[in-house]
Amino acid sequence: MSNQRRFSGKQITIMVVAICVAIVGAPVTVMAATGSGINIVDPTHATQKAAVTAKASLVTSERDPVTGAYARVDGGSLRVGGTVAIGAGTPLDLVTNNYINGGSYGNTQNVLVPSGGHYAVVQSISGAFSMNTTGAVPSMYVLWTGPNNVSHVLNVPGIRTRVNSFGLDFYSISMDVTMYVKPGTNIQVQFGDSDSNGASATVNLQGMKY
Repeated sequence: MSNQRRFSGKQITIMVVAICVAIVGAPVTVMAATGSGINIVDPTHATQKAAVTAKASLVTSERDPVTGAYARVDGGSLRVGGTVAIGAGTPLDLVTNNYINGGSYGNTQNVLVPSGGHYAVVQSISGAFSMNTTGAVPSMYVLWTGPNNVSHVLNVPGIRTRVNSFGLDFYSISMDVTMYVKPGTNIQVQFGDSDSNGASATVNLQGMKY
C-alpha cells in the first residue's frame, strides 16, 4: 500500500480558483501602478468623479456650497455670481487748507493718503473758497493716482454764494464722487484760474480706506 497522499477533489478546486484569482488580479495591480485605474469619487454619489487636467493637476474650483455654481474667469476677469463682501474699512477724512496769491493759477496743495491697505475711495468733496475775480468762473481741480498708477483729473465746479462790499466772491463746492486712490500717494488740489486775485480755500475729502 502506498503512503503517498493524494489531493481531494475539493482541494484541487480551491487551488484552481486561487490561481485564477491571482492571474486576473495581476493586471489590476499593474494598472494601479500606472495611475490609470483609480478614481476619486464622492462618498455618497459614486458617479461624481474627480478629474485631472492635461497638465497633471487635479481639477478644483470655488463653488457655492448650496447651489453648486462655480466662479468663472472670463477674459482675465473673475466673474462672481453673487454678493462680494468687502472687509470693514477705516474712515478717510482729509482736509486741506490753502491760500492763493494773486495770479497764482494752478497753485497746488498736496494731501497725502496714508500708506497701508489696498486702496482708498474718496466719496465726497466739499468746501468753500473766495477770490477776487474779473468775471471768469474760478476753477478747482483734483488730481490723483489710481490703481495701476493711472493718473486722473476731476474738475469740481464752484457755486457763487455771495459777493461782499469789497467785491470778493465767495464760492462753495460739493460733489459726490467715487475716486479710487493708491495709498501712499498725494491727492493734488488746485485752486484758482488766470483771473484770480488772492484766495483762500478749505476742501474736505471724505471716504473709506481698505
